[in-house]
Amino acid sequence: MSKSVAFSERVNLLISST
Repeated sequence: MSKSVAFSERVNLLISST
């Protein structure tokens, strides 16, 4: 599940950058 959280965090950052 840790991987899922890391992935979500990365996606969130990408969206925030947009």
